[in-house]
Amino acid sequence: MKTILFLLIAIGMVGCGSDDSGNDNQTPDPNPIENPQKSKLLSNLQQIQNSSKILIGHQGTNIAGVGWRLNNFPNGDKSDFKDVSGKTPAVFGWEIAPNNESFTTTFDAITFDETIRLAIKAYENNAVNTFSMHPYRLDNNQSSWNNTPGYVAKILPNGTMHNQYKAWLDKLIMHFKKLKNSKGEAIPFIFRPYHEMDGGWFWWGTTACTDAEYIDLFRFTIDYMHNNGLNNMLVCYSPGYETTLAGYLKRYPGDKYVDILGIDAYHLSADPNSNNGANWNYNLQKLNVLKQVGISKNKPIAWAETGQQNLTSNNYFTELTQFITTNNIQLSYMMFWANYTATVSNGGGEGFYVPYQSLNNTTLKNDFINFTNQPNYIFQNSQEAIYK
Repeated sequence: MKTILFLLIAIGMVGCGSDDSGNDNQTPDPNPIENPQKSKLLSNLQQIQNSSKILIGHQGTNIAGVGWRLNNFPNGDKSDFKDVSGKTPAVFGWEIAPNNESFTTTFDAITFDETIRLAIKAYENNAVNTFSMHPYRLDNNQSSWNNTPGYVAKILPNGTMHNQYKAWLDKLIMHFKKLKNSKGEAIPFIFRPYHEMDGGWFWWGTTACTDAEYIDLFRFTIDYMHNNGLNNMLVCYSPGYETTLAGYLKRYPGDKYVDILGIDAYHLSADPNSNNGANWNYNLQKLNVLKQVGISKNKPIAWAETGQQNLTSNNYFTELTQFITTNNIQLSYMMFWANYTATVSNGGGEGFYVPYQSLNNTTLKNDFINFTNQPNYIFQNSQEAIYK
């Protein structure tokens, strides 16, 4: 579903510079200095999952909504989710890729410093931050959805653009290092890079690079970030297409590179046979595989992206709760995709995955409110300190 939305996005790019080469084989630091809050967060995510409670999240919840953007509410207190339910998500999803090589404005059309500021605020309010990205290509200045093969090979070690990719990562790392609490200590966060790698729509997907190339890209990226000081980062691996164990693990980079196992799975009701049958039964296949992998690897699992685009079902949230309860689905967190307003970058469209205040649909709003009142769902400040 999210893929369909973002295919409309046209991002202005600047020149990618000249090609250069590099030859370095990154390996994990054998003696990393662990961040105690990161370790505690990971442990608490597993405990929450084992208790059959679920942290509820929303992508970009205070960045944009239907009819508004952050610049209208710069304090970051506005949220469609909160406006309707009276509750604030316990998981905040952020976009961390730039919309040009200068690393000033993110793909969400706000500055990196604003993103970091809001993430720190979420942490201070006992929420979890998870970052994903839709990076443009350095070889042709096209978006993540430009899936012409060959780019991944260029940015891997020994590739013609490897040094350029490292310089790109250096800028990303610089911004992540700004995630500090009032004592100047690095605060933990979840990084979910190169997601939905088992589909063919991204330049890191199945039509654009081999399984081996993807694994090398994932490993190099995480090694490089860890070796450059990001000891406060948990890593989430999140396919979005396969419904089999073999499919889920086909591009898995290895246990030492992954802390959280995720899945991206949306729901369609108008035409259950579209989008590869993205209905409840299809999602159950995905989540059963996720559960199986989580048990075998002893790692927390997350429904990293979900929702129903523009909520065509008035009882979607009731159905979701019934689906979770009936199938005994245990998750550390579940995150709905973003609400957004019309901008040039998204082709002038609007969309939503949770109701918004001015929506003329009381039935749907009440369904969402009832969902947020379920005792097994956790929202910001409704759980014990998650970093202690």
